Amino acid sequence: MPFQIEDLGVAGVGEANLDGGGFYLVRHPATGAEYAILPTLEHSFLVIDPRRRNAVHVLPDMSLYQRMSRFTAQGPDGALYSIGFHKGQCFSPRPTCSLLKWDWKAELMQPCFDLEKPHDTCLNMDFDTDGRLFLQWQGRLTELDLTTRRETLVLEPVGQFVCGWDEPWLYLIKNQAVWALETRTNVLQPLMLPDGRICPVERLQRDGAGRVIIRAVVGQRASGVDWIELKGGQAQPVAAGKVRLTETLITNLEIGQAEPWMTYWTPFVFADGSYISRVIGIEATLVDTSGLWHTFTMDRKVQPLQLFAMVAGGGRLWMGTVLPLHLLSYDLSAGKFANYGTPTPVPGEIYNMVWSGERLFMASYPGAGVTRYDPGRPWRFDRSDQANPRQLGRIKESGPALHRTHGRAQDPAGNVYFAAKGDYGCVDSGIARIDIATETMSRWIYPNTTMTALTYLPQTGQLLVCERRMGESCLRGSFVAADTGAIAESLPLIQDDGDIIAWLHDGGDLIYGLHDYRATIFAFSLKERRIVRKIEELHFGEHCKNSLIFGPDQRLWGVTHECVFAVDRELRAKERLAAYEDRMLIRHSRFGLEFGPDGHLYFMNGAHLMRLIVK
Repeated sequence: MPFQIEDLGVAGVGEANLDGGGFYLVRHPATGAEYAILPTLEHSFLVIDPRRRNAVHVLPDMSLYQRMSRFTAQGPDGALYSIGFHKGQCFSPRPTCSLLKWDWKAELMQPCFDLEKPHDTCLNMDFDTDGRLFLQWQGRLTELDLTTRRETLVLEPVGQFVCGWDEPWLYLIKNQAVWALETRTNVLQPLMLPDGRICPVERLQRDGAGRVIIRAVVGQRASGVDWIELKGGQAQPVAAGKVRLTETLITNLEIGQAEPWMTYWTPFVFADGSYISRVIGIEATLVDTSGLWHTFTMDRKVQPLQLFAMVAGGGRLWMGTVLPLHLLSYDLSAGKFANYGTPTPVPGEIYNMVWSGERLFMASYPGAGVTRYDPGRPWRFDRSDQANPRQLGRIKESGPALHRTHGRAQDPAGNVYFAAKGDYGCVDSGIARIDIATETMSRWIYPNTTMTALTYLPQTGQLLVCERRMGESCLRGSFVAADTGAIAESLPLIQDDGDIIAWLHDGGDLIYGLHDYRATIFAFSLKERRIVRKIEELHFGEHCKNSLIFGPDQRLWGVTHECVFAVDRELRAKERLAAYEDRMLIRHSRFGLEFGPDGHLYFMNGAHLMRLIVK
């Protein structure tokens, strides 16, 4: 059976999502005029001019660099510097990258030199008053000499840091407290509040005047909050009227649709008192000194949108993109793409989708919210009862939120199930059941555990979920009642790292699973309650999630970042059906593959939709 892979092209384009953590002011090296710098998450940054009410969109050469870091720093020469990740290296174990420079004239960021050591997306960078460039990677604070191109370890472990303006001090977060590092001597000291307490803080920032400031509780003031300035290695209160910060809404969604966590205290306050109040999509709003609002369109360049999740339904393939989140579809009969915009109140990505009852159900990040979209009704993106898409709520309603919804399932009645795991301080997991008739959601929360792949077992009316309990070294297969969420049985399956990232039930005794850490495909017997056969180390590349499906030859088919492969049901033979060039930022991070009515297999590859033609 011959196979051929066809690239159907870029599914959708849009503005790169705006980053909520890297806003600051810079000054033009020739005129001294102030500009607001706003990084985008994936590729670039905006240089917003408040006088001309426009923006320059600065990118690297995307044929050489897959993306840039989230941080940009202004050097002593007035140029703006960032880190570019070489194409195909982003999110690799040791990504190669270059120091990039923009001199306010070139169209693209220009490479200065390649870095000897890898730097990932948690990179933080800043220059001190003497022109030293400091970088942070995986908790390591290093100094990069731009002349010798040598990088020297300064301190570890460290968190976020900010260099003080006009002084040789660097302020950093270490062990959830603020410390000061004298950059000329590398002497480190803890910062104490005026009342003698150690400075507890989660975030450092610099205001429009260059002050390094934090918000901290001081004494017994009625408000309970003061601004604290970090200067000269000390922490001192500063009058609120002197702090050039304002609340700014940064989002790629419509006004009023953002969740509270998307509002930031950001230093878009210029010397004359004007400030940027909103940046939404391609529009920014400037509030002038008289309080008048001026909304203007920025010259933002659209970028291909990375595909993340896919499901088939209603004659279409439905796809969600990542940072920013857009809902897309591909009409299988007409061969045309459609872009619907953002379907959820959050901008991250849809982790999983289920098509049921002629409707699309989506579980998105962050917050593990569930959304329903009915393509038979007009699009209405708001909070009303008539909203379409309609927000059904989060899988976990209180306490630290769940975030990544790795599991999906559907029962014979069409009811939809999602399994989500926690992060950012949440150690719980949860399973949601959406009643297809009423669109009501039942929620079951499981403490101190991580749940990923999910499937439905029609013989018993149970769900099977991959689970790793806190403190255990094994992966479990847990059987969950689909009507109550009660765990009826939990069996240790694999003593290893990683997760089970896909289930595939043969309708009888066997459930096939894919374990990503060892690239192992296995068969679990429901009767024997154990793994009865397996192939370890498939050596086909990094496996995508929810990536097992029965092919037209009745073998198990799957997708990795290298190829489409097949394995026979006895797990005795494997075959690489067709190879392709990977375009994904994170090789394994995509969910789903589908056969179309034409008998061909569809899967995602970066911003591209791919089709394996079965001749």
